[in-house]
Amino acid sequence: MEWVEQISYSFGKHVLKVLSYPILPDQRLFYLYLLSSFAFAIGVYCYSPNYKEDKEAGRGFIKGLFAFVFPKKVWQHPSAWVDVRFFIPHQILRLWLYTDFMGIFAVLSHFAITTVLQNSMGTNSMYTFPADHIFLVISYTIVSLIVVDFSSFFTHYFQHKIPILWEFHKIHHSAKVLHPLSNYREHPIDNVSYAITTGISLGVVNGAFAFLFSVTPAELFTPLLGIGIAAFSFNFFGFHLRHSHIWLRWPGILAFIFGCPAHHQIHHSCKPKHIDKNFAFQLPIWDILFGTFYLPKQEEELEIGLGDGTEHQYKSYLTMYTLPFINLLKQSPEPEKTDDNDSA
Repeated sequence: MEWVEQISYSFGKHVLKVLSYPILPDQRLFYLYLLSSFAFAIGVYCYSPNYKEDKEAGRGFIKGLFAFVFPKKVWQHPSAWVDVRFFIPHQILRLWLYTDFMGIFAVLSHFAITTVLQNSMGTNSMYTFPADHIFLVISYTIVSLIVVDFSSFFTHYFQHKIPILWEFHKIHHSAKVLHPLSNYREHPIDNVSYAITTGISLGVVNGAFAFLFSVTPAELFTPLLGIGIAAFSFNFFGFHLRHSHIWLRWPGILAFIFGCPAHHQIHHSCKPKHIDKNFAFQLPIWDILFGTFYLPKQEEELEIGLGDGTEHQYKSYLTMYTLPFINLLKQSPEPEKTDDNDSA
């Protein structure tokens, strides 16, 4: 019965971690990220027509703000409550999958890149720096951000372009309204895809640094909260508005450098001019380079969902997981019938 105890312990550990998301800086539901997104939402409200209308109508600031940030059309929508019910059970499974697959592929790619470099260059530790040397820390932070974000961009791109992967990824796009928990509307196959590509990316970067410098440095500012500056910045600067109705575009050239909420909201729109746009996560440069960037200066009307009227099919934990497989089986070609005379 030892394996039962191990599974029970692992399950309980993951349940505890999911419930602890608001106090874990490496999780996007960390309270500081939620508060910062709410602060950005307040700023948007203060400059929106809604604020002027509420002020002219004599509505109080707090009442108007909460009506703007938490509108009934979002939170009373059935799609929103599918995300709420789906969140905890799926996160428990996601932690298992993501941790294991990313770890395995990180180790494999680390070994592979180290072997290749040793065979081609014949030596390692070409340069000697302490692990906390500022050059190493900054270099590692920049290189890991670029490599991991690039791999995530292409993973996301292929999820839309390869029909088999799209059947699983479209669960994320089946939401009819967006709110922070919509970020977690995913199929396990999606989780595995990102875990593999992220693991490979990190393994390659870590292996290269270990080969060249005999150390793998921590990302910049990791000691502060146990999370790298790139991930912290991405989560802190309005991450939760990416899955929301609140339009926020960074001013000027910043919108082309760092991913903003409006950039991802466009991606969730199924209007013809928005389809297959904005695959990037942190760095919009990938969309710019590959011709998938679209970010108007002024807010545009969005139509959230798949656009084919099938969103209602993804209404429960069971259908979220099984429907992609059912759809793929329906699409598989039937074996050709052969005439008995032909087989003779």
